[in-house]
Amino acid sequence: GFSVATFLPGQTMMPEHEHESMHEIFFVLEGTGTFRIDGTDHKLEPGMMLHIAPKEKHGIWVPEEEEVALRMAVCGVTVGDL
Repeated sequence: GFSVATFLPGQTMMPEHEHESMHEIFFVLEGTGTFRIDGTDHKLEPGMMLHIAPKEKHGIWVPEEEEVALRMAVCGVTVGDL
């Protein structure tokens, strides 16, 4: 499916989690934050796109000092046997 996710300043999706058979694609629409993928932090900025493969551990957070919410278009696709 496709959706738009909004993370407010100070909001997190941690601890990291993973999906058994789903690919996720994130496109940053506005705001900034940090995406951790398999233990490596990636600074998010508008216009960036990230692909999360199945079984990659990931989490997101927006520091409290940010003034704008992080908004991302998200698409998840499950592959293989369900």
